[in-house]
Amino acid sequence: MKKLLAFAIAFAAIAGIAAISFFGLDRGSPNRDIKSNMLGKTVFDFELPVYERYQNEYGPSFKLSDYRGKPVILNFWATWCISCLQEAPMLESAWQHYKDKALFVGVQTLEKGKDAAGNDFLSRFSLSFPSLKDLDNNVSIDYGIFGLPETFFIDTEGKLFYKHAGPLTEAIIAAKLDEMLQ
Repeated sequence: MKKLLAFAIAFAAIAGIAAISFFGLDRGSPNRDIKSNMLGKTVFDFELPVYERYQNEYGPSFKLSDYRGKPVILNFWATWCISCLQEAPMLESAWQHYKDKALFVGVQTLEKGKDAAGNDFLSRFSLSFPSLKDLDNNVSIDYGIFGLPETFFIDTEGKLFYKHAGPLTEAIIAAKLDEMLQ
């Protein structure tokens, strides 16, 4: 009887984890569009440390409001995030294509003390757009992050134009940037 109870508990736990994983991976698909109450509103300003490799161009810290007047694509990522790993090469390609029209900014989050892993991630994908460290996760909390990756399209006035939960595609970036720039 105890073996049967232990098996039932283990089975329920595994089924629960599988369900959470499945629905978590489905997040961001068209039938699970996640709206933000920040749309059309001025986004939270922040100042975060910049990874050393970007400091010659952006300085030791990055303050979002310093870039008002230029559209910003703000992407939250982590080294353990499978979708972030898949999305990174596409983001670099899009940055190379659109860097004259918008500033792409990466924010490593939910990984306090993981600078070495972050540097490895940036090197692995040769990411040339600036990446920041959300060391205490306060920016992620302010932006309402609940999964990764999440990306915010911020217009020239510092207002949220679009929020995307889940991995981006080049088609989404092109469509949303074109729409935002009109």
